[in-house]
Amino acid sequence: MLLHNCRRSASSEFHHLFKLLVPEKTLLMKFAFSLTVSSGVSLCFPLALQDIYNLCAVPTTSQHEIVRVVGKWTAVFGAGALSTYMRRLAIEDLSNTVAMKMRIEFFEDLLRKKYQVFGENTTGDLSHQLNSDIWTIAYTITNEFSSAMRGVAFFTGGAGFLLYTCPPLTMISLFPMMALASISKYYGNLLRRERETQAIYLRQLNSFAQERLVQIKTIKHFTAEGIELKKYAEKQTKVYNKAIDVARYSAKHHALMEAMGQNAVLWCLGYGAYLISTGSGLSVGALTAFAMYSVYAGLGFRLLASGYTELKKAAGVYNKILETKSSIDDKEEILISPTILPKSTVGPSIIFKNVSFTYPGREIPVLDNINLEIKSGEIWGIVGPSGCGKSTLFHLLTHLYAPTSGLIYIDNVDIHTKPAWWARQQISIVSQEAPLFSGSILDNIKYSNPNATMEEVIDACKRADAYDFINNFEDKFDSEVGEGGSALSGGQKQRVAIARALLKTPHMLLLDEATSGLDHQSEKTVQGILEREVKNRGFTVLLISHKIRTLKALTDRIAVLHAGKIIATGTFDELKESKHI
Repeated sequence: MLLHNCRRSASSEFHHLFKLLVPEKTLLMKFAFSLTVSSGVSLCFPLALQDIYNLCAVPTTSQHEIVRVVGKWTAVFGAGALSTYMRRLAIEDLSNTVAMKMRIEFFEDLLRKKYQVFGENTTGDLSHQLNSDIWTIAYTITNEFSSAMRGVAFFTGGAGFLLYTCPPLTMISLFPMMALASISKYYGNLLRRERETQAIYLRQLNSFAQERLVQIKTIKHFTAEGIELKKYAEKQTKVYNKAIDVARYSAKHHALMEAMGQNAVLWCLGYGAYLISTGSGLSVGALTAFAMYSVYAGLGFRLLASGYTELKKAAGVYNKILETKSSIDDKEEILISPTILPKSTVGPSIIFKNVSFTYPGREIPVLDNINLEIKSGEIWGIVGPSGCGKSTLFHLLTHLYAPTSGLIYIDNVDIHTKPAWWARQQISIVSQEAPLFSGSILDNIKYSNPNATMEEVIDACKRADAYDFINNFEDKFDSEVGEGGSALSGGQKQRVAIARALLKTPHMLLLDEATSGLDHQSEKTVQGILEREVKNRGFTVLLISHKIRTLKALTDRIAVLHAGKIIATGTFDELKESKHI
């Protein structure tokens, strides 16, 4: 496991974070160089003030000397401005590069996960990790780390100049600094815990909103807008209350730090004034520089403390991402460049041998000792009441789930001895929902075969009776389908989905209530397409349907499922005679 119950030391947590920066050596070198120069120049500002004050203290100072001193520091600060530009550019480039690489890697990791993982995690949580959490990490380990490093430079440089300017005064200033360190540590740990809780509440809110927006049609059908608004407001209130808690602690932290810091400077200046009045040799210019370096040291400490707190927060967020990525057992091999199988003259045989399946977290099996032999090129119907396991058979055949027990063979090959894509590559599915992606009609049809020629696309569309209605659109194949295909009618969506399935040149065709939910005319059209394509054979077919006409017109044999068991098999006429359908 990549995590040890989140009990690693801070150095271990930061080690995992900063490993993300290691590949970006060039950007890191640019950042380090520009940070060193810009911080060094910033630390020189009190020296410039000291020079100016000392010039003012001598009435006989020549104009030439004034011009020389001002010119020298103008050149120095110009170099500092250039290095600040380089530092900001390097750090923004670095943060966006890290975020880009992390998102691509995490998205690939999500694509490699087994299907069941997405039932155990909400898509809202995963989407929040992919977008918001990864940006938080990338921003923190670059921008916040940059601030922390500037804090180190200001604190160490400021402390060094303080010692050089006036050691006794420096020793006096150590006491308030120690108090500041204790306050910062206490509130840093407190804020980290509170922000982790706030992040959990925010992920829950995002997940809730995403799910409701996806199901907006259902909400409107049940006139449940008021109910959902109340639920959302309750969750948003939790986020708000926790945000106020965080703000309250943060405000206390900053108020104490500001009060202690200002008073520390005031006390040091008071003691410095005393030293000047006693003729200790401390000049007004030196005291001015000392005051400025006290501010620099205090600012550096605050930047360092703030950076440490933010890095701890980012480490906690990264732990959650590592938890999502950590398990090796939930991964499967994927094809980076899918290949299309050659068109088959006859589909493969399929055998379910003593197959049982129970969904994770449930006790009652959905399928119980299924034995079914489908010969090469046969067309089988799967019928039964809702919840009897019909769609689960498809999930097992397409390797979305593995059987709890038993074996599944395609052409006498146990599919679980092969990568999951091996079975899926041979299968096209047309389901009731006809899921489409935002984009053009052409993009959606070619989704199953990205390398298909336009002639092949047109042929698939003609076979699916989709070509004519597509050509009636103003933008034809470039027409946008809308989110989830919302710009198309149900019948149009289904025909686009069928064209996509046919373009894949499948060896097996799985039809899951492909005509359900359509109006009579659309159902009749889609039914005719399926009858024509299925009768052309070229693939083995499994279809789930409650339509008697579909079963009679298309199937060679039918399996009747009830309570997860096959209770009868036979032809349509045989099963009708035995009253199983």
